[in-house]
Amino acid sequence: MRLPGNITGILGGTLVLAVWWSARNDSFEKSPGTSPVANPVVATASFKPDGRALGVASCAATACHGNPASSLSSPPIELADLRPVDCWKSSYLQWTNLDKHAQAFEVLKNERSHGIERRLSQDKINAWEDTRCLACHVNPTLAARRDPEATALHRDGVSCEACHGNAKPWRWAHTAWTSATDREKSYADSKMTKLFDVGIRAETCAGCHVGAPASADAPLRDVNHELIAAGHPRFNFDFASYSRRMPPHWREKDRLHEGKPRPAGFESQFWQIGQAVCAESSLSLLKARAELPKKDGEPARWPELAEFNCFACHHDLNGWRTQQGRLGKLIWNSPSAFVNAGDDLLLMQALKKTANVESKLFGDPEAIIRATDEATTGWRRWRVSILERATDEERLRTVIRQMRLDEAQWAALDWDHAAWLYSAIGAIENTRRDQRRAPDKDAEGILLRLNELLRLPREPVRFDSPKDYAPGQVRDTLRQWFALPINAPSRKRRRPSLS
Repeated sequence: MRLPGNITGILGGTLVLAVWWSARNDSFEKSPGTSPVANPVVATASFKPDGRALGVASCAATACHGNPASSLSSPPIELADLRPVDCWKSSYLQWTNLDKHAQAFEVLKNERSHGIERRLSQDKINAWEDTRCLACHVNPTLAARRDPEATALHRDGVSCEACHGNAKPWRWAHTAWTSATDREKSYADSKMTKLFDVGIRAETCAGCHVGAPASADAPLRDVNHELIAAGHPRFNFDFASYSRRMPPHWREKDRLHEGKPRPAGFESQFWQIGQAVCAESSLSLLKARAELPKKDGEPARWPELAEFNCFACHHDLNGWRTQQGRLGKLIWNSPSAFVNAGDDLLLMQALKKTANVESKLFGDPEAIIRATDEATTGWRRWRVSILERATDEERLRTVIRQMRLDEAQWAALDWDHAAWLYSAIGAIENTRRDQRRAPDKDAEGILLRLNELLRLPREPVRFDSPKDYAPGQVRDTLRQWFALPINAPSRKRRRPSLS
């Protein structure tokens, strides 16, 4: 079953943008570097913004990625759909018309963003001027700059360069690449981000959707408890689910293996890689927080409540959380909800090292830093190993074994873990469906039921906690799914080409 989340937009032209860009581009490239304006809110002393960004207009020419005559698919478009071979010609139009990333900057001007900034800031600045917001709502390398060129490019939102890397080093080079080009070497030489590598792609997404410490390229990206309390949605990123909802402006190819279209049923692999990358990103943020008192000289803020389960404290006094006897306890948002490693030695090592981090959460910061480094390395090793594995029936069986809970875990099943299982099941069922090219009706019914049981209430009053979560019903429904046979076909079957 496809989980909901289609994105629509309005078709826009690109010819004027292309002409305007060609007239201004030379002056941009020759203009002297500008110093970053100090962020009025967040200290990012190590941040030195890159001056090589050119903006989406440099990609939007009709002869490049803004050709309105080439194939422009209508929504819904999903990642597993095999796009036409020439879809790259209209990738700018796909992005600007169908992708919410194109509107990321404009979102900072709506009433909700205004309210968050009003509650958050003592400097009376606007959300679209706050580096904390711009760090994820525009190209991160431009977030702290306030010169005219940068502020103009802020309007692009999360643009081409936010993901592919700033274009000046690779803009001309990549136009000469062919199917015979060594992409690994060419991307490295030109400093273009290797988004064909699913692990690097997930890292790029997690930089904003999970968070990232300040670096030489970008300021701190961190939705902490202060931001959440001001009204920002908490993060609950799942790489496979987000990828499924994102209308692709590219043809999904595996350039690590001869550049062929990915075989049908790759979503469960995406889901596992996403779990590892989210763990790495969460651990990196934890390490940065542990370093903060010594590294930046700021007062220690520990624990950072965004590290813990929101609903451990935010719940009805007579609700499901109280009935489970976990009232007011700080429950760490473990960066992975895997509970079993099976015979996967690398996963077992990553889980053990992550448990070691948890045991040191309230101890010496230096011990936390060492433990997070070890756990991050463990997840990276496991993630790399996944790319070499199949997505066939035996691999699915292994994944399901890793998700199985024991009786104690079933008894303590909270909303967050149930929602994680729901996302995992969605990825697995999409893999099965794509491989056999037909949905499993029983599994589809179970997913619909789980969707109803886990959906947060929105009308007539909006709740940001699972007020009516019924653990017993959720447990029974999940067990129905675990009892289903797998019966996945061989991974050798592929979708027919649409080109």
